[in-house]
Amino acid sequence: MRIACIVSPLHDMLTANIIEGLEELGHKITRFTSDTDLDKLRGLKHHLIIEFSNRYVDSSITNTYDWGNSPIIYINGEDFLDDHPYNIEWKCFRSPDKYKLYFRREMLPWYKKQDHEYPLSFGVYPKYLEHHHKEKNGEYIFPSSGEYPNRREIIRYIKENKLPVKVGRIGQFRHSITPHATDDYYEVLNSASVIISSLGWGQDTARFWEAVATGACVISERVDILMDNPFTHMENVIFFDHPGELVQIFNDIEDGLIDINKIGEAGRAHALEYHMIRNRAKYVLDKVFEYNLL
Repeated sequence: MRIACIVSPLHDMLTANIIEGLEELGHKITRFTSDTDLDKLRGLKHHLIIEFSNRYVDSSITNTYDWGNSPIIYINGEDFLDDHPYNIEWKCFRSPDKYKLYFRREMLPWYKKQDHEYPLSFGVYPKYLEHHHKEKNGEYIFPSSGEYPNRREIIRYIKENKLPVKVGRIGQFRHSITPHATDDYYEVLNSASVIISSLGWGQDTARFWEAVATGACVISERVDILMDNPFTHMENVIFFDHPGELVQIFNDIEDGLIDINKIGEAGRAHALEYHMIRNRAKYVLDKVFEYNLL
């Protein structure tokens, strides 16, 4: 099917997740931005229209272009809650009231959603899997230079308690600012035995999905956002609520009470089965059909 995607000219992680997942499923995508020559596309039939959030999305396209009877749905991939000053200043998203189906990335358990709103988090890119090493090097890493207060707090606990964790930019190891970071970055990530993951602006971070794809044991700040087939503490990931808990977690690992290899392998298997970007795209389309929009 041919799907129109109204997107920002800026890179957006969830937009990329869904579009590439739809393409992986075999669908044809037409991207509409403020620079699109609409006259050249008139008469091209689109079965489904997806409007995405982010700065500089030209929402007027939704209202002015003749979509016929094709349904329009919305995907809100913002880091923050709706009333955050950033979202208010940049008008990054639109209200659920205007759409028959609405997906929200940062949907927390206490959020009072409307009946047609559903959670939609990041997923695992196939790119993340290209450097997979089944045999790990025994290193524990926290890939962060402390750009957020919570990450600085984690680094402080690691250093104060002399935990055996490499922190920050290690060699050419750098942050992933796009879904396709350097090969060096993925090589380091996939070689590690344990990866500590933390929250960023919101709870849904690219680092978590990169980490669970490696097969390393992921020790993550608790991720409370709603999702289908969530990860389970001590089964396929280890969650912590406060950096102080890391000391006991590392003691339990050293004492053999936690099998990091078993948890790491289970985490990767869970991610591959339920959390690839094609799963995210299929989830969106399943809801479209469930609502009889197509």
